[in-house]
Amino acid sequence: ILISVGVFITEYSRVRVIKNELHGSQVLSYVERPREQHQALSELSSRILIFKLQGYIFFGSTFNLLQHFTRRLRERDDTGPIQYLVHDFGAVQGFDSTLEFGFYRLLRLVRAHDAQLVLTGFSRKLRAQLERAGLADMSEPNLHFYDRIEYAIEWCENQLLSSQGLLVEHPSIPLQETLGDILPDRQKRDALVGYFERDEVPQ
Repeated sequence: ILISVGVFITEYSRVRVIKNELHGSQVLSYVERPREQHQALSELSSRILIFKLQGYIFFGSTFNLLQHFTRRLRERDDTGPIQYLVHDFGAVQGFDSTLEFGFYRLLRLVRAHDAQLVLTGFSRKLRAQLERAGLADMSEPNLHFYDRIEYAIEWCENQLLSSQGLLVEHPSIPLQETLGDILPDRQKRDALVGYFERDEVPQ
């Protein structure tokens, strides 16, 4: 049995866990932005590094991932710092009990490089594992969770733009006022608004 387990671990550690490795310039958010912001992101988005993960992550692959992330962060120190490390778990099937060890090692790594760790794409099953390990509700300034990778990338872009003073927060406009130009009749407008539901989108 021990030999079989050893063979399994050796073989599975060779499976490529990183499906894709991309820079922010290769995967932009779907947000429509002014030309000035697009120009800024074309220069700044290389500070976003995106890893699309796959398969099953256990202690062997966790160690290999940590080594890879460490190399990537150190390599970019000379050409410009990586500020946002995005991990997409959308194609991950599961992970073992060593997740907590790898998780805290990764957090220490991003802190050491003054970066932000952004995690996204967790299925209900994986989210439940995080919750059991006490990792889903951590109060950690360098850690951020998003349901979808589009939201994660948008947040990273917004942070980069804010650092350059290029992202201005506009006050919210009531829906009734927004509809006023296309539906002048107030009674009809109020009746239409009743069919809408408020949905909060992560920023």
